[in-house]
Amino acid sequence: ETLNGNSSVTGIFRLIKFVGMMVLVAHISGCVWMLLIELFECHVHAAALEDANTIVCGCEGPDCVAWNWMVKYDANLFENDNVSSKYLASLYFTIVTLSTVGFGDVTPANDTERVYAIFLALAGALVFAFCIGSISSLASQ
Repeated sequence: ETLNGNSSVTGIFRLIKFVGMMVLVAHISGCVWMLLIELFECHVHAAALEDANTIVCGCEGPDCVAWNWMVKYDANLFENDNVSSKYLASLYFTIVTLSTVGFGDVTPANDTERVYAIFLALAGALVFAFCIGSISSLASQ
């Protein structure tokens, strides 16, 4: 039989294509999540970190510190120059969010990051629905 006529081979190719698209979406989303730190710098008064309700971006001066999802997750990682570890933390967040697992260990720290996290959560719901539909379609063949 030809490859086009074999439904199991076609199903495998569709599954590989689907997994590849998921990896690409997770990669791009992870890169954007990491890029938010650079594009939308948020500095707060160091004393404000003691009370999470008083954190407001916009501090300027010597007593200001960076405040973003990575600092909140692991301040040593933020200070570190290891790009691969930062990328893995970012990719981890996007995969956990897109897969609708949401462990809650990596969380947004400012409004810009919250807006992006909302977008990812909504995209995750759509991706989850698409996954179920695709898997059902493959299983029925």
